[in-house]
Amino acid sequence: MPAGTYHRTRVHDLRHASATLLFRAGVDLNEIRALLRHTRIATTADIYIDVLEDVRRGTAASMDGILGRLAPPTRPDAMERDDDAGGGGTSAG
Repeated sequence: MPAGTYHRTRVHDLRHASATLLFRAGVDLNEIRALLRHTRIATTADIYIDVLEDVRRGTAASMDGILGRLAPPTRPDAMERDDDAGGGGTSAG
């Protein structure tokens, strides 16, 4: 912007910015919908779809980390020892 000019911030810009910040902070989309007085959650989701994509990627990364911590380590040598233990799942007799 040239010196001496200013950007006019509209009330709608503040509304959009605050809703985006709330969503990024983890506030439920339905709560934001109610705050904005949208009748349908799809309206809110459509407006904030760019933010939703970013959050989805973050959610997927979080789930990957959680599942990575929960999964037992898979080492080929550990599996061979289990097979040699003789359990095999069958009973004699």
